[in-house]
Amino acid sequence: MNEIESYPLCWPSGVSRSKERKQSRFGQDNTVHNVHGRLKDEIGRLGGKNLIISTDMRTRIDGEPMANAREPEDTGASVYFDLNGKTVCLACDKWLRLWENLYSIAKTIDAMRAIDRWGVSDLLDRMFTGFIAITDGSEKQWFDVLGVDKNASEEEVKKAYRERMRNAHPDAGGSDVIASEIITAYKRFNSTRGTLPS
Repeated sequence: MNEIESYPLCWPSGVSRSKERKQSRFGQDNTVHNVHGRLKDEIGRLGGKNLIISTDMRTRIDGEPMANAREPEDTGASVYFDLNGKTVCLACDKWLRLWENLYSIAKTIDAMRAIDRWGVSDLLDRMFTGFIAITDGSEKQWFDVLGVDKNASEEEVKKAYRERMRNAHPDAGGSDVIASEIITAYKRFNSTRGTLPS
């Protein structure tokens, strides 16, 4: 999981992004900080180790969300952790707010733990098999995705990003998966430079 970071969002390769986000019915009383803690608790109860909660919300050094951080434009969330010797990932971007997507992942893990408690054979292991392949080390470097040298100038990277997005954007007949990969690569470039994408 060397390539995976808490910020910016490391969306798993091969997982489609939601075309339209909706408001959930989870209620209004939650915050990113509260749900972040609940998610950590759920994964701990499951037996998960080496947790990384990856979002576009800026984080402190310890990986916790910054107290004064604004709601990110991209409210998707990916959660990576080791379970029984394998790295697994759960991701959600169906909902309008970041806390809703984190909450959805926490509730999913809670349901998986319930299935495990009910003792239905090795169902929990089999369920997570589908989540393992997306984190099999196929994560590309930002410069490979953008087709530039890793020491390219900011202007060269920006030009490559725009060119690739022109061809890959779903509105131009491209693919959601490829467009998402390009956007993630550009965010990673900017995070290494300490700037924000424009």
